[in-house]
Amino acid sequence: MTTIAQIVAISKNRCIGKNNDLPWHLPKDLQHFKHETTHNADGTLAGMADSPFNGVMIMGRKTFESMRSRPLPKRVNIIITRQADYSDKMRANNPKFAEWIQQGKIIIVNSLDKAIEVGKQQAIQLDLNTVWIIGGGEIFRQSLSMTERIELTKVDVHVDGDAFYPTISDEFELINTSKIQTDEQSNINYQFFSYRKR
Repeated sequence: MTTIAQIVAISKNRCIGKNNDLPWHLPKDLQHFKHETTHNADGTLAGMADSPFNGVMIMGRKTFESMRSRPLPKRVNIIITRQADYSDKMRANNPKFAEWIQQGKIIIVNSLDKAIEVGKQQAIQLDLNTVWIIGGGEIFRQSLSMTERIELTKVDVHVDGDAFYPTISDEFELINTSKIQTDEQSNINYQFFSYRKR
């Protein structure tokens, strides 16, 4: 059974982005993101031992572009865009883009439903139990009803951003809370929360 999960960091006012970028730099949260999206719940590396991929992620086009239009390593990056010529445009801008598609590092789809379908197929082929949704705001909102698990980082700042995370409904139960952590560089406090659908 493949689980659909969301992973996100939000501010006190639920902001997740500003000008297509993260409004903070928290190295330990980035490590948390990498670990969650490439490991099983028991901490072991996800997938088959000889596989080039340890995770499957779904994201909107803007989220992909906020990552400098490069696939995150060791994960299948499924990009949702309604731009029919997106692949051609990206190939024209970056000669490696065609290579990434050929290697299966990037898959382009035109809807969330297609992304979920492809994500589940990839997870089964790669012996992975989770498909991760990583943003942005509209993709999170549209996929919340299909989501069974949320890994959420609450960052103790208020941000006047332009992308926001939806309110988590009572359908979800908080099952784990970390200690409050403080980033050494910025002195920003943050905390990890895990939710499961009831």
